[in-house]
Amino acid sequence: MPIAQSKPIAFIGGNTYIYRGRFEVPLAAAISHAVRSGHFLRVKNLEDAVAEGREAVRLGGSDPRTHLALGLALARAGQKEEAIHELETTVRQAKADPRFRIAEVRAQQELGRLKI
Repeated sequence: MPIAQSKPIAFIGGNTYIYRGRFEVPLAAAISHAVRSGHFLRVKNLEDAVAEGREAVRLGGSDPRTHLALGLALARAGQKEEAIHELETTVRQAKADPRFRIAEVRAQQELGRLKI
């Protein structure tokens, strides 16, 4: 079962999730980088947000959440063309799997903002 479909069986210290089973490490790492990218965006550290987003896509480019993280970071960093490309990739990938509907909607919202 992919980690994206798994539920943690325990939590340690509020930040560490315990899962049962085997997972594809690159995808788990990619999602971790995507989450870190979002954190850096919230604290307005755009350089690190973009770097983490790029690493997320490098490790897990088949997951739309990685493209969303990079697209959002690029948009905030003023790299509009590349951001649009990443957000369009998010929408395209997310349409194939209803689990990623939130990523698809968020990417479409950001695309609407960028294309105004």
